[in-house]
Amino acid sequence: MGGQPFALIFWARMVAGTVTSNADLSAWLTAFRNAMNTSGLLSNLSNTVSVTQFRAVNVVAPGVAFAAVNTTAVNGTGSGATLPANIAVVLSWGSSAHWRGGKPRTYLPGLGSAAADTNHSLLDSSKAAIQAQAAAFLTAVNGISAGGVTQTELGFLHWQTNDTWLSPPAWFAFSGVTIHDRLGSQRRRLGRWLP
Repeated sequence: MGGQPFALIFWARMVAGTVTSNADLSAWLTAFRNAMNTSGLLSNLSNTVSVTQFRAVNVVAPGVAFAAVNTTAVNGTGSGATLPANIAVVLSWGSSAHWRGGKPRTYLPGLGSAAADTNHSLLDSSKAAIQAQAAAFLTAVNGISAGGVTQTELGFLHWQTNDTWLSPPAWFAFSGVTIHDRLGSQRRRLGRWLP
């Protein structure tokens, strides 16, 4: 992104099975990387943008964690100039949790300009493709069975309720994904949401 790195951070829960070594987590991470690659989600990145590293940390107990790194790159294939670093496709993840305000979101930067109608919105065809790819990614991650793990859920942790820290935090699995017409940024300075 303009010569600068970016990070996409996801939370996953190993629902069944266990990771008992760094090698187990490495096998799981390879399956996660493959899910992201085969879903086509990263193909929307400009052909000048690559994801060069995947990292996973699995905390199994306080002070005990396994770690893995996969450096098999995934290259974008999107055409056109790379949109500015502050512009991203917005993926809103659905869950059973309800509260006022936004849901967990992923901001996917590095989009090729050919996928955008303007610097403000996606082409309908791009939105439909990214929607299908994000749903395929969710399905693929939820189907990971590798490295001692027999079931995985993509989701998020809820750390606090009514100004009280939860111990342990509550887990909410993602139930689906929605792609917004409007391109966004984490600061949401690209205008109002489109109808």
